[in-house]
Amino acid sequence: MGARGTAIELKVFERPLIVASAKKVTTSVHGIRFALPGCPDRPHFAGRQSRWLQGAEMKLKQGSFLWYLYLDKIYCLLSLRNVKALVEYFYLLDVHRRNTLNDVLFFHFLCHITNLKSRQIKMVFDMLDWNAMGEIGFEQFYMLVCILLSHQNHLEEQFMYRHSRPVFDLLDLDGDLKISPDNFCMYRFLFNIEKQELKELFHDFDITGDHRLNYKEFKLYTIFSTDKSQNKGKEKKNLKLKSTLMKKVFQQVGMSHKSLLEKMRSRSREYH
Repeated sequence: MGARGTAIELKVFERPLIVASAKKVTTSVHGIRFALPGCPDRPHFAGRQSRWLQGAEMKLKQGSFLWYLYLDKIYCLLSLRNVKALVEYFYLLDVHRRNTLNDVLFFHFLCHITNLKSRQIKMVFDMLDWNAMGEIGFEQFYMLVCILLSHQNHLEEQFMYRHSRPVFDLLDLDGDLKISPDNFCMYRFLFNIEKQELKELFHDFDITGDHRLNYKEFKLYTIFSTDKSQNKGKEKKNLKLKSTLMKKVFQQVGMSHKSLLEKMRSRSREYH
């Protein structure tokens, strides 16, 4: 990582992720109360439907532990200090001391920190539990936290671009190295992708014409999406700068925008 300092490596689904060191961030670990009895069993989503997720907007609950973590805006990863805090937090959640979280613990964890619905939480667990063991380890937990924080900080495109391979592996639910429209649609709420945008994605980037995305097609989409997002950010910044300059001009000439418009209209009527 060069001047950014030391780095550690984590493997998610046998793919490396680099955790970059960053600025000092103050964190605190909060306890979670678990109401274990009565938690629904882990479902098997054969023939899953995306209609459950229509109109859902995922949000982190203010004041929850993840609210205080810092996500690097360039690499979309946590600092070493934050990773250390996250490991301790994972240890608190792991009440069975198995270095894993089962479906019950995972369910209550996401209920505590997000506004996700029951079905969404179960679907996310199934996606992360790729080997169907009924539990996830810290690597999968870390991946989820980075996804949640990228969504919270509006860095979804940047995250998919920086970690296109792990994200592709997550969305490749059938294990055939391709992403189907249905599978992508089910989890679009994690990356804040609209339904129409998803249709355009498959229309524009399905180069092979098989109605599915291979990794190269998906990578191409992430590059295009990141460039588009950056251009939007520049346009918004330019508009804000222009608005600020206009306000300064109005202040210097001693009139408001409204009074200037009225004066111009008055002169126009006099001319006619």
